[in-house]
Amino acid sequence: MNRCAIVEDLLPLYVDNLLQEETKQWVEEHLPQCPSCQTALAQMEEVITVDLPNPNEEAAKTIKKVTRQMKRYEFILVTLAFLLAMRTTIIPELTFNGLWAYALLGGLLYAFYRTWLPPIVLSFVPSFLYYVQDDFGDASFTEIIISVASMGTIYTLLSLIGAFIAYAWIQALQKEEQR
Repeated sequence: MNRCAIVEDLLPLYVDNLLQEETKQWVEEHLPQCPSCQTALAQMEEVITVDLPNPNEEAAKTIKKVTRQMKRYEFILVTLAFLLAMRTTIIPELTFNGLWAYALLGGLLYAFYRTWLPPIVLSFVPSFLYYVQDDFGDASFTEIIISVASMGTIYTLLSLIGAFIAYAWIQALQKEEQR
């Protein structure tokens, strides 16, 4: 049997210092006498550098791209829900038929932002501002504010119902994922 073939098979283990002491000594006795095995050892000990793309940079680019796309979808959906809800406020004939739009607005806002403040603000403030400019005839300032606040509160409650539905749905999904 050719000693060089055995040594060449053992060289990777020798380089990684994984040989038993007896085998290691046997390889070390052979190496000074064999230029071929010395060359093979030198090649194995040579450091090889490879330029690989940085996975963190690639992941960051992908995450940035996906986040940008999600923000676009978020903006479009929230804008559509808001416009639908405002249509309910602005066109009196649709006021009670289209109140579900505020629930949709609240649900979408809660689903995207995971907080209760956006559904409250985006349902109360625009409707409050819209009704403030309405003609109330001889009503006093207090009566106007009470009337306007009550309409804003109705829309806000509907928005919160939608937000609560979204909250319950998200909680159910999270519980399902934990199982």
